[in-house]
Amino acid sequence: MGTEGENLPKLIEQFQQTNPGVKVTVTPIPWDAAHNKFTTAITAQTLPDAAMVGTTWMGEFADLGALDPTPQGISLFDWPVFGERSFLGLGDYSHLLHDAVFRRVVLNTALFVVLYVPLNVVVSLGLAV
Repeated sequence: MGTEGENLPKLIEQFQQTNPGVKVTVTPIPWDAAHNKFTTAITAQTLPDAAMVGTTWMGEFADLGALDPTPQGISLFDWPVFGERSFLGLGDYSHLLHDAVFRRVVLNTALFVVLYVPLNVVVSLGLAV
């Protein structure tokens, strides 16, 4: 959505060259139209396989039954049908440490939090010099 959706086709072309037989279609949607498009797609049951979604919409979309459950292996707890949950710790995540994409996502998120958020707060408060 937004400018991300406009720039994704460049990345998708490279991805499809690396992964022949996999077809990815990017549909850019402006943020101001995205919520209505998603709720319409939920109602019509024509959702995309993957989408970038605003976090403030997650509760609503979950209530509508539009979100898939968290995959196995991505939890700090074992939730049996009967009985108490048990704490697994970070063992389920150890395989992610060797995943280059995961490391890039963590780095990107950390840089955003460290650089953009404080700068945005300073500018918003009018403290910029």
